[in-house]
Amino acid sequence: QEVQSDHFYSSLLPALEALGFGYLYAPKTREIFTDKYCEEGCAILYRKSRFSVVDSFTIEFDAHAKDSARYQGARNTKQRNRLSKGNVALACLLEDSRCGGRPLGIVNTHITADVDAGDVKLWQAMCMLEVVQGWSNSQNGVLPIIMCGDFNSTPESAVYELLTTGRLSPSSIPDDPYGILPPVSQMHHSLPLRSIYPAVVNSEATYT
Repeated sequence: QEVQSDHFYSSLLPALEALGFGYLYAPKTREIFTDKYCEEGCAILYRKSRFSVVDSFTIEFDAHAKDSARYQGARNTKQRNRLSKGNVALACLLEDSRCGGRPLGIVNTHITADVDAGDVKLWQAMCMLEVVQGWSNSQNGVLPIIMCGDFNSTPESAVYELLTTGRLSPSSIPDDPYGILPPVSQMHHSLPLRSIYPAVVNSEATYT
């Protein structure tokens, strides 16, 4: 995540390709301006000797907000502006040649870092999960998925709760000043996602 485009293509990619890696890259849909123009996004890298890309797509959260019937009309302009952060998610379906072509889904995202936008963080996570759920359901059988990301969230957050439990308790819902979130009963998924931190380092990350 936060892979700066010019650095990626000029420095990182040549070195990674020399090591046998293939790549997918999705820039954010809104540019960042500091002292000079800068564009960044999400990348997925895979070893070409083992994996091949069967399918890939980008989830543009701004586009989902603009296309959603929930946020149409002049009266919802503030909602659409609230959701316009430029963040994206990148997903691909890989085939593993060492496992007889077994499919593996990879998802990578960068959720908004705005500390005053817990509602937008949750909406972006919910939007991503809805798309990935449909993608998973469209595959034959059960599709194993590795979901990576900079979620800018803590283990106590609504984003973490939704990702790891598939549902939300009413007390977890963040402030929603513009009414962008649906009822809590509609925020759920059935993807069997779990955090990898406890299994690897015996404790949860304090922030991710």
